[in-house]
Amino acid sequence: MVTLVFVLSIVLIVLLTQNVMGQTRNSRRFGDINTLMYVVYEQAIAEDGFFHENIPTMETEICRFEAVDCTDFVDMSFLTDEGLYLNVIPTDPIDSTLNGSGYTIYKDAFDRIVLQAPHAELGSFIYLIK
Repeated sequence: MVTLVFVLSIVLIVLLTQNVMGQTRNSRRFGDINTLMYVVYEQAIAEDGFFHENIPTMETEICRFEAVDCTDFVDMSFLTDEGLYLNVIPTDPIDSTLNGSGYTIYKDAFDRIVLQAPHAELGSFIYLIK
C-alpha cells in the first residue's frame, strides 16, 4: 500500500512539473510572438512597409537567426542587422530546427499579419493578428 501511494505521488509530481514547464514555455512563446509582431510593425513604419509587402500569404516558418539555409523559410535576418530591431530572431523553446525558428508568419485574406507558435503545449493556440 505504501509503495502504491509513493508511486502515485511521484506520478502526480511529474505531471504537475510537466504542466508548469509547459505553461512557462507557452509564456515564452507568447512573449516571442509579441516581440516579433512589434518589430515587424516598427520596421514597417521605419522603412515604408518593405517587409510587410513581402510576407507570404501561406503560413511559413520564420528562418532561425544565423541559419545555414533560409530556403523555404521567411528570412527576417535584416531585422537583426547591427541590432537595429532585434539582436536575434527568437526561437521556440523546444521545437526549433537547424534553420527554422519554430514560429510562423503569413498575411491572411484581409492583409493582416498573423504570427503563430504552432508548437504550443497544453492544448494552447498561441497567435497574434494585426
